[in-house]
Amino acid sequence: MPINEKLIIQEAASTGDASSAEGLVLHLDANDEDSIESGGANTGAGSGTWFDIANHDLVTPLADKASNLQFHLNFSDTSSYAGTGTTFNDISGNSVSITTANVAASDFNSDVRGYFTINSNTSGERWTIPHSNDTHLTTTNGFTHEFWVYIEQNAGDDANQFFMKGNSGSAYDTYFYFHETAGWYFQVGGISSHFVHNADKLMDQFVHVAFTMSSNSNPVQKLYLNGTLVKTVSASGTVDNTSSYTTKIGSVVGDVSDITGRISNVRLYNTVLTASEVAQNFRQGNFLSYSSIYTADLDMNLDAANYTSGTWDDSVTGNSANVTDALFDKELGNFFTFDGATSAGDRIEFPHDATLNQGADISWEVWVKRDDTGIGTILNKGTASSGTFQYFFYYNSAYGYLWYSYAQGGGIYSGNAATTVGVWEHVVFTNDSSGNGKMYVNGELTTSSTLGARGAPTASVTNTNVLNIGGYDALNGNNGHDGEIGVVRFYDTALSSVQVTQNYLATKNDYPNGINGDIQGPTFQGSSTPYHFDFNGTDNYVDVPYTTLGDRDFTITMYLKFDDLSTQRYIWTKYLGNPSGQYGTLVQSQASRNDILWQMYDTGNGTPISIYSSTSLSTGTYYHLSFVYVKETSATIYLNGSADGTTSYITSNPFAQNSAQIRFGRYQSTNVSLDGEMGQIKIFDKALSASEVLAEFNATKTIYGL
Repeated sequence: MPINEKLIIQEAASTGDASSAEGLVLHLDANDEDSIESGGANTGAGSGTWFDIANHDLVTPLADKASNLQFHLNFSDTSSYAGTGTTFNDISGNSVSITTANVAASDFNSDVRGYFTINSNTSGERWTIPHSNDTHLTTTNGFTHEFWVYIEQNAGDDANQFFMKGNSGSAYDTYFYFHETAGWYFQVGGISSHFVHNADKLMDQFVHVAFTMSSNSNPVQKLYLNGTLVKTVSASGTVDNTSSYTTKIGSVVGDVSDITGRISNVRLYNTVLTASEVAQNFRQGNFLSYSSIYTADLDMNLDAANYTSGTWDDSVTGNSANVTDALFDKELGNFFTFDGATSAGDRIEFPHDATLNQGADISWEVWVKRDDTGIGTILNKGTASSGTFQYFFYYNSAYGYLWYSYAQGGGIYSGNAATTVGVWEHVVFTNDSSGNGKMYVNGELTTSSTLGARGAPTASVTNTNVLNIGGYDALNGNNGHDGEIGVVRFYDTALSSVQVTQNYLATKNDYPNGINGDIQGPTFQGSSTPYHFDFNGTDNYVDVPYTTLGDRDFTITMYLKFDDLSTQRYIWTKYLGNPSGQYGTLVQSQASRNDILWQMYDTGNGTPISIYSSTSLSTGTYYHLSFVYVKETSATIYLNGSADGTTSYITSNPFAQNSAQIRFGRYQSTNVSLDGEMGQIKIFDKALSASEVLAEFNATKTIYGL
């Protein structure tokens, strides 16, 4: 695909409605090369795979807490700050008044995010909002304070005050700051003790900070840094609420103890965000930040995306790994497949390098998919002799991913709940100079502990053996890896949570876990836009193995062009002719009617949903069709963003769910298929609102000439 078309499509997607993107579970797109993979898995010759990219290039929305968001100042959003001048807007929907002091437009910068630089040695740049019970800890529902801040190290004073509801460091309701020696401080008036976290002193980088309190009385307080819960405290007392105090952001007092650094974003919620919601907001603020991996301290980089044939070459050292029987496959992220042998079988052997011996600060990173629930070895360095065996990285059904170091006499595991068989996972193990090990899965910390009684890593256990990737573990008798490996990286530093997230977000599009379409006949047409799959009107279809459609609200959208409307043709179905009570649903264009019929059956074989579109369809033009279902309540057909037919669910019997896949373009083998073109299919596990349907249409219509 020409690069300009790829960029146009990504730009259009980024303007779509965020709340609709939140429920996206399937996205097949003939105009995205990663979805059709022309020349790879899909040959364009009527067979192969139409790849699901639902989690690919998706802008992560904020957690769905709009009704609880009381204040939002975001220097990355032009609705909040236009990039010039000194006018600022609260974009929470509450229009909270914002006044400023000593804020200059020249202090604004924008790279991966917009931010203001603040120097505590000046006269105090700050943003102030008035007292309000809505933006302060006043209810039993709790509260969340959320920030993106950047603290400069050794900037002249240990203290970095950045948020206060009050008048001074001794007269406040809330008072937040970072101290280079003591750590993170969150002081709340009326609460008996201050919240202090003397760790994770992240400086000279943007940090996502979220502080939650469960109530205004005797609260449970939690601190999250970069999407990860780092401390919980049960406190006592009742929060002060002084009506004369305003809330200040930035240089809150106006002296040398204020922040020297940067502020990008402030959000105040009148509810407690859950751990998953905090993590989602962290990812939302990170998505556009990383288009490439962290490369400092990278000592080995084996990436199957760079492989062609022969040896697998390390892009850092130039060393070559020998491939023994492991099969290479070119799909989205290229990978090697391993057979899981119990003895010498499929494996890749990377030559000994002294940098790979257990050292003081290290990180191992892999993209891996497991096809078996049993024990499998991702990598190991050593022989059958325990005296020279250094470490191994493996998994089993009880503990998930495990790292064990013979240099330290201990290990760490992710926990089985954090892993899933049959899907691609990004797994990172880090270990610092004090022996503190951490395991991350898909960018999120799963486990943190000290590795073994030996404490800090040593090089006392070394060898000159090869690094064995995917192969049998000779010392412990563990099977080789049964599944795929796409990337193996080694760093001579303990990556931070931000760096782990950077690597995950920069590479996750190469390893999507999708509900891929099975192409049975339709041929890919990519000579002119819009690219599409052509259905021959006889026997073509695409099967999607999504079997639970209908057990909750859903929306299906698609771009479709008819070449013939003279006879009955099926657009999509999830239908079984038997047994009784499990017929499912089907959508068809009607012979000699030029409209669409959507029917859903109930367990009594009735049709509580039977709806015709009202617009007379034509051949030769693209339509954006949306089918919106509110479980056992209503259904609506939308055409080009506008409602074109609706009905209520008219029986008390539930929907006739079945185990069938969704078939696009045909019904059964005795029926003729769609005669026309299909360019895009999306499935959402929610009923899109009318505004969301319109936003979907507007975000993607241009390429279809609409």
